[in-house]
Formats: sequence, structure tokens, C-alpha cells
Amino acid sequence: MTMTGAFGIYAVMTSFTIAYLAGGSVSGVNIMACLNRAAGTVIACVYAVTVVYVMELSSMQRAPVVVPRLFVACAIVGFQYPATYIRSFPLYSCTGTCAGFTVALLLIEYFDQSEFTVTIAMNRIIDTFITVFIYLEATLLAILTKVVAGIDQRFSRIYSHIVPPATLSSSSRSPKEIKVDNALRKPAAGAAVAVVHHQYKMLSSRVFANAARLAPKKGVRSMATIDVPVREAINQALDEEMARDHRVFLMGEEVAQYNGAYKVTKGLFAKYGGKRVVDTPITEMGFAGLATGAAYQGLRPVVEFMTFNFSMQAIDHVVNSAAKQFYMTGGDIAVPIVFRGPNGAAAGVAAQHSQCFAAWYSSVPGLKVVAPWSSEDARGLLKSAIRDENPVVILENELLYGTPFPLTDEAQSPEFLIPFGKAKIEREGKDVTVVTFSKMVGTSLEVAKKLEAEGISVEVINLRSLRPLDREAIIASAKKTGRVVSVEEGWAQCGIGAEIAGILMETDAFDFLDAPMERITGADVPMPYAIPLEKAALPQMDDIERAIKRTLNRK
Repeated sequence: MTMTGAFGIYAVMTSFTIAYLAGGSVSGVNIMACLNRAAGTVIACVYAVTVVYVMELSSMQRAPVVVPRLFVACAIVGFQYPATYIRSFPLYSCTGTCAGFTVALLLIEYFDQSEFTVTIAMNRIIDTFITVFIYLEATLLAILTKVVAGIDQRFSRIYSHIVPPATLSSSSRSPKEIKVDNALRKPAAGAAVAVVHHQYKMLSSRVFANAARLAPKKGVRSMATIDVPVREAINQALDEEMARDHRVFLMGEEVAQYNGAYKVTKGLFAKYGGKRVVDTPITEMGFAGLATGAAYQGLRPVVEFMTFNFSMQAIDHVVNSAAKQFYMTGGDIAVPIVFRGPNGAAAGVAAQHSQCFAAWYSSVPGLKVVAPWSSEDARGLLKSAIRDENPVVILENELLYGTPFPLTDEAQSPEFLIPFGKAKIEREGKDVTVVTFSKMVGTSLEVAKKLEAEGISVEVINLRSLRPLDREAIIASAKKTGRVVSVEEGWAQCGIGAEIAGILMETDAFDFLDAPMERITGADVPMPYAIPLEKAALPQMDDIERAIKRTLNRK
């Protein structure tokens, strides 16, 4: 007990010392660092008191046997609680953050950097420690699971001499054993230890649950329809294709150790290592060219652009080096490469980070261009893109990454693929057709549901594939309803809607139209930064509803 108390005091003094050194100057950064260390101090005190209390309790009866088991329980508490705070507490927790802040502040003081650089350095170091700690948590839980399993088998037997008869089952013991045990029981100590036993059982079940959650899934796949966020669907597709084909590798800014700017590649670096999940400098032209060269030699790179606005730095490699190589070599050199990342407007990121590149890239021969909306789209199209022998551009939407969509049993299959050039009718209708893609699919479906109450039947087509376009699906639906509205977030001139209009004019679908086609697009301006202006510059539900009613000659 003396050693435990000394260890607790040492931990407390260390925490206060680090906090004092870090708080030399009063600033928001140092205050937050000290608050984290204060939290660490409190938790260290609680641990120390808990261990002392447990040792006092265990000394009542059979201490040599009881103490090791209770120390294991305390160790489990010590590992579990910091890991829980890391995922939920705004300041990340005492454990990982203390080390991160300490190193950051020492570096900052030594190099005398600006406040902006201070913030960046802190974030990077903190994130690194958090990632390492969570990785260690998974490993420790796997070990602790085996330890707890062994202890749990003997726990009831250990305490059978001091726990009241009502608390333990006696079905496994002989009458003689029960009689001896009843003679040895002490009610006061028995009641106290029964509480500890109950807490231990709860704690051990929690460890098993967490270990099962963190352990890799093997063998059994649930084939029921489940809700999966788009982010996770992309991650699953990447994981399965990397496991299937050793030539597949990932490359981009922060895709590895940081788990991706949008956490799309979370866990893949830990699973496949730095040779197959590669962090790059902020040089899109450099790593896009490197990946294209790797594709020339038979590898299958997946390049992530943090946003497709940054792909403008690499557009020479995308259009000239990748898209044209197969044609220019007479079919001798295939370029199986995927360029993926968020496209179009996000929220409040202004003109240089909000452009839609659907029309840009879908105009280039040699490229295949897709724009997923749901988790099923994202999973099936990405797997098809990785297996394709041509360069594929996948235009995702940042605002959809966290949105869950139903994933059917068919879509959960490792061999689930969505062919390019095939649209999906998300909603059947007979009065008017809405043709759209990406985030605008969801907006259009909301409008269709609203208009259903007014007796207007709207068919919604999710294009999925922009090059090649599913011309047959567009023409067939136009003939069916006689009215067409296209919806996109990009600019009107030379946009996807303009191409759809061309298809309708150049085919016999024109003869079936009962009204001119309507186009809903983003405003013909650079994206404003102010939220109200940004909203005005993008298609809204009211815009789509008014366009539909215009085709029907309704107000």
C-alpha cells in the first residue's frame, strides 16, 4: 500500500510539474494545456485512491489471493477510461494530450514560432499522439481480454468464502463445502466484496464488448440490410480491394498516419503499412504524376485529392498523362488509376474550394467519370473503378461523407460492382423526370416526396456515371413522362444539363416532349463566402419545385 501511495503521489507531482512548466505565459493555448493536465491530475488521484481503497478492502480476508485480481481490475479501469475520453471529451483526454502539448510547447518556445504556426504544430502533434494511443488501446484490450477471461473463470470460487449465500450459486458445490463456507463467511466484509465483485463483472463485460468491437471481423458476414455512412462504405471498398489485389495502393495528403482528412482511409495505414498507404507532401502535380507512372508499370494506384479544386495543380497528368496514354500508345499501355476526392461546394469554403468539376472532367475522352450519391453508389462505383483498366475520376461530396444510407445484402458482398454508364431510377414517376447526380439526388427526392401530396408524380434519375452517360435511361424516361428537369450544382454553361439537353434535341426523345426542358444549376458567379449568399448561389428545393411546375404549366 505504501508503494501504491508513493506511485500515486509521484504521478500527481509529475502532472503538476508539466502543467507548471507549460503555463509560463498566460495564453489560450497554455490555459487549455494546463486544464488538460489538471484533468490528468484528478484522474491520477482517483486511480491512486481506488487502489489504496481496494487494498484496504482486500486485507479484510484472504488478501494474498484477492489483491492480484483486484490489481488487474484497477489496471483495466486505467486503460479503459482515457481511451473513452479520447473519443468523446472535447479536449481529447489527459493522457494523449499531455504528451502532445508538452512536446509542442517545448518546440514552440525553442524555435519562437508565430501564433499561426503554433496552432498547426499543436494540432499535428496532438493528432499523432491520439492516433498512437487509440492503436495501443486496441492492442491492450486484446491482451486484457485473455487475462480477464482467465480470472473470470475463478472469480466466484475465490470469493465464495466471504460473500453471503444469496449472492452466489451453490449448485456446483457439495453440502459439506457449503457448510464450511457458511462458517467462514463474515457478513460485513462479504457485503463489501460483493460490491467489488459486481463492479468487476460489469468491467470485464465492458472489456469483452470493446475488444469484440475493435477486433478484426473474420469469417461471418451479416447479410441483413444495414445503414452505413458514405465514408465507411468507401473505406470498406478500399480495404476489400487492397486485400484482393496487392497491386492496389493509396496515395495522397494525410491519407496514412492522419487517417485521411475526412477519415475515409481510417485504419488502412495500420493494416497495410507505409508502402501501400502513402502520405505525400502538398504537391498534387508531383504525386499525381508519380501515381500515373506507377500505373504505367502495372500497379493500381488510388489517388486522393483533399478536394478536387486542388486537382487543378495536377490536371496535366490527369488529362494528358493518364487519359490519353492508352490511345497514344496504340493500346500498349493501360493506365489503371483512380483519382478520387470531394467535389463541389462544401460549406463556407468560398470560391477557390467550391467548384464542381463534373463538366470539366466528363468532357475528356479517355477518362471515366462517376459521381456517387448513396453508400451503395460509393462502394460499387469505387470497386469498379479500381478494377477498371482505364483512369477513373470519382467525384464525391464532402457533405455526404457522414450521411448513412441503407446497404443491402447484395451491396455488402465483396464482389458487388456497379457498371459504368448505367443510371439508377431512384423514384418512379409519370408526370416529369428529374435527372441529377451526387448531393442533388437527395434534394430532388425530397422535392418529389413533397409534390406527391399535390398530385404530381416525379421520376428521379440518379446518373451515377457522367462519362459514359446512360443516354438510354434519359431518353426512355423523357418519352415516358414528356417533361425533363436537370439539376446540378455546377455552372450552367457547358454543364451536364447542357449535355442532357443536347441528347434530347438530337434523338427521337424530342418528339415526345410536352414542354421545354428546364435546367437548374449553380449561379454563374464565383462561390460567395457568406452563408446566405452561398445558399442563394446553389440549387435549393424551391428552385427545383418551381422548375417542375413550370414544365407542368402550374404556378
